[in-house]
Amino acid sequence: MLTFSCYSYVKSIALNIQFLKYSIPYYLSVRWCFCMITALDVEANRLIEKAAQELKSMNIEKPGFVGYVKTGPSAERPPESADFWYVRCASLLRQAYVRGTIGVNRMRTHYGGKKNRGVRPHIHVKSGGKTIRSALQSLEKAGLLTKLKAGRALSPKGRKFMDALAKTVATGAN
Repeated sequence: MLTFSCYSYVKSIALNIQFLKYSIPYYLSVRWCFCMITALDVEANRLIEKAAQELKSMNIEKPGFVGYVKTGPSAERPPESADFWYVRCASLLRQAYVRGTIGVNRMRTHYGGKKNRGVRPHIHVKSGGKTIRSALQSLEKAGLLTKLKAGRALSPKGRKFMDALAKTVATGAN
């Protein structure tokens, strides 16, 4: 019976990896591979930030109430960011990419938070549904989402949009 010590096995794997690292031609290296980069492969915050900029340039219509109302009962004040609407729309697009099908009720739970009830313990409450519903409707009107029998899903145009943004985020291009 042949046994290997753990250290020698790990050391041999490390040597093989080093050998492979130097023996792979430059055009086949990881940086230049032609694999497809998706929205799941990049950092979520950077993808959402880039998508919000693109949605703002696409002139997605922003409802008039967005700057004046709270996002839910857990929030104390309305959002202070001027780009809140576009960031929320971009976040909804990413959630549709990750989850497949999204609906207002599931997104209310996702965007909800802890409500401060004074001396009583905090509880989780859902966020408001109007901003989410309006965002989904405006993304659907732009052709990035499609309405299903139960919820909404990313359209082929929306998937292409998110994959293109993921590629620009991954390569670091502006």
